[in-house]
Amino acid sequence: MSDHIEKWSHSLLTVYRSCHYWAKLKYIDHSPEPPRDEKAANTRGTQRHKLAEDFILADDAPFPNDLVKFDGPLIDVRNIRRDGLGTVEVERKFYLDHNWKPCEEKDRWLVVIPDIKVVVPGEINLTIDNKTGKKYGNELKHYGQCELYSITAMLHDPGYESYEAELWYLDLPDTWQITFLPEKLEKAQVKLDNEVQKMMEDRYFRPSPSKLTCRWCPYSPQGTGVCPVGVTK
Repeated sequence: MSDHIEKWSHSLLTVYRSCHYWAKLKYIDHSPEPPRDEKAANTRGTQRHKLAEDFILADDAPFPNDLVKFDGPLIDVRNIRRDGLGTVEVERKFYLDHNWKPCEEKDRWLVVIPDIKVVVPGEINLTIDNKTGKKYGNELKHYGQCELYSITAMLHDPGYESYEAELWYLDLPDTWQITFLPEKLEKAQVKLDNEVQKMMEDRYFRPSPSKLTCRWCPYSPQGTGVCPVGVTK
């Protein structure tokens, strides 16, 4: 069993930023998490993701009532696919090796899986991520996710004047559109590479307990309790 992180994703990096020990328990030790409540928000999120994807991929699918506030964006994306104006993919896996070069899964160092990918050759390179949680208070994390996804888009498909990212907050409803220029993404890539390298060199995984972090950690006292320093107050 490895004693350090060798491969990563945005979700792994997000956990590591919150608490190094949490990342160790989840991604190195593979410690079991509490069973999910079928009525929990993440289950609802999975269901709504699938509703959006099914509508985009099927020409005759009725519009889902739960997503009525997103009829415009969803119809626009479906029309691009249906009318052959570009490619539309859902849950496609993009892999990069440790040199940030596109690669096959067996050589992957980083994996990025956008909910929806829209490409109109020479015109639009758009990554869309669906959210069913809150927007406010998560802006920094969500921006970082869009930045990473756009870096990946640039490295897999260079040559666009800009790379677009959209977050669809399905519960609110609300959207957030971000435009990234290639030169900004190149600088962000260097900064991110430095952070990831330090994470992969970590052998201590020191915990950083706090009321906020431990509230969401599945290994805290209100979870499995396997973390010996988790706090409840």
